[in-house]
Amino acid sequence: MEFDVVIAGSGVAGGSCALHLARRGLSVALFEREEFPRDKVCGEFLAPESVAQLQEMSLENQIIQSGGVPVDHATLHSAQGHKLQFDFAKMRSGADHGLAISRRRLDYLLYENAKRAGVHCGDRVRVDSVHVEGAGQRIEITDLRSGHRFSARSRFFVDAAGRKSKFVDYPRGRRSYFGYKTHWPEPIVRPGEVHLFFFTGGYGGATVVEDGRTSICIMATPELFRNSHGDFSHLLAATVFQNKSACKILAPLDPSFIRWITTGPLIFELKESAATPWIHLGDAAGMIDPFTGEGMTFALRTASLLAQELAGRGTYAQVRERFNRKVRADLELCYKNCARLRRLADRPWVLDRTFQLASHSHWLTGKLMKMTRPVW
Repeated sequence: MEFDVVIAGSGVAGGSCALHLARRGLSVALFEREEFPRDKVCGEFLAPESVAQLQEMSLENQIIQSGGVPVDHATLHSAQGHKLQFDFAKMRSGADHGLAISRRRLDYLLYENAKRAGVHCGDRVRVDSVHVEGAGQRIEITDLRSGHRFSARSRFFVDAAGRKSKFVDYPRGRRSYFGYKTHWPEPIVRPGEVHLFFFTGGYGGATVVEDGRTSICIMATPELFRNSHGDFSHLLAATVFQNKSACKILAPLDPSFIRWITTGPLIFELKESAATPWIHLGDAAGMIDPFTGEGMTFALRTASLLAQELAGRGTYAQVRERFNRKVRADLELCYKNCARLRRLADRPWVLDRTFQLASHSHWLTGKLMKMTRPVW
């Protein structure tokens, strides 16, 4: 088994990168340790910038045909109920709309498109280790269904295995969050809208995805999670229901009938590229605050950027250096701005006043939005 590129992890970043590379004529292997289709903790909202990327890949129509819901408005709610609204058609950023679709369906769609494009795909396949051999790498792999172990060789290895990747050092001592996601079987918010509710210690979002289900995702500090003692009724009361708007809008939720999936700890920053010798993509390279709506945009955009670099010339080290330099130049300021806004969100009375002012100022609204967007 010899390939130009081996990618570990078939999320948005890994799947779209594999698809780009296959369309450029490279031989690619894509290995995913989970079994498809699978759920993932995520707000499940694609911003207009993401939609523009998907349009370039000729995938938007497939997503809509798969049940994806076009989204035209976003509303941010402060804890005291003040609202800040965004009309995507007026933002002039990417497409004139967003999309809402479950990660279960989106990731599988990317995976299947990569397979049809000629990518060697395998789910329930784990990449165990990578070793430099001459100008390439030897990758040790386990088929988790059969237990069979085998090797592959590649010119380039790409780590897109997510925030839990074994190929990147985990930063210690940083402020972290935990994520919780569920699907309610009926629409709670209007289809075509995404809502974000801030509270002390985090925020939660709601949007309608395929089949009329409402996707609800909450980010909260570890302290709020520990204090709930695993009781999600208590967790909702201590988190998103501290927001006055959420109490009204999400009132139909019955915690006793909700199945939650969780993930964490989540640390929102770019990881140091010098910490490992490998190329990292998606959450393996760093996570952006979900309140920006830009997580999947970054995954799609950097996947396209990496595919351009991998299809060009240069050694592994040269490609890695060029890619990391471009990502840093494009994203570092955005990550810093998001950290500043997160600190603002930790002060409810300041955030409430900011929403009051911004709701009467197009300039301030645009400024807040621009702070969370990259320089592409």
